[in-house]
Amino acid sequence: MGGGGGAGPGPARPPPPPGPRAGGAPTPARPGGAPPRPGAPPGGGGGGGGGGGGGPGPPPPPAAPWQRCRECLDTRLAEAAHAAASRGLALFSTSLSVSPWQQHDLIARAGLAAAEAAGVEFVYADLRRSYPRSIDESRRLGLYRQRHCGCVAGKWEAWHERRARRARPARA
Repeated sequence: MGGGGGAGPGPARPPPPPGPRAGGAPTPARPGGAPPRPGAPPGGGGGGGGGGGGGPGPPPPPAAPWQRCRECLDTRLAEAAHAAASRGLALFSTSLSVSPWQQHDLIARAGLAAAEAAGVEFVYADLRRSYPRSIDESRRLGLYRQRHCGCVAGKWEAWHERRARRARPARA
């Protein structure tokens, strides 16, 4: 991306995660005072105006996660299929098929559509039964494993889920 001409102190810092701010103040409502989208996790703000700086924060994830996942898989697998075709490869696949958290019907559909568009073959294998072994092997090899699918909204959801688990009182 090109330069904008401003002489700033460096790259912009990403906005803080959504949710309550330090001191318990809620995150401001979405721009324009719109209510949270249906299906968005609670705690995204109450709609008060007021003097806090920092802007409204990141928007909540789309109302239908399956729609977001479908669009992401379509994009990612189309790029993989075109990369395979441009390198003269006849086949391509994805490591997403090892995750029990992914929607495998969407993976298969997106892979087949991408393969047809790029003129290559998509190889799908349901590897969910290998998930525990993949974790062990990753640890043995010292590989990084992220705790979300890879999209910003997935990272946001994972952050909130971990935060909610930490906030629950311990069971005796």
